[in-house]
Amino acid sequence: MTTAPESFSIQGPGGVRIVADRLGDPRARAVVFLHGGGQTRRSWGRAAAAVAERGWQAVTVDLRATASRTGPTKATTAW
Repeated sequence: MTTAPESFSIQGPGGVRIVADRLGDPRARAVVFLHGGGQTRRSWGRAAAAVAERGWQAVTVDLRATASRTGPTKATTAW
């Protein structure tokens, strides 16, 4: 039942745009996957698909230091 992930973005303060993927029913409760250093949201592909197949919405997020986001890089050291 799992289909291809739907990509979307979240616009934050200071021009930062965070990119994420969604799998599963968008009306279902969400499980949010955050990657570790040196990875991207795509690292969670299999786990996100398994969660979506069980009826949850799986959301995988690229954190601020990854290539798919935009905005000032100086701010990434402030968190």
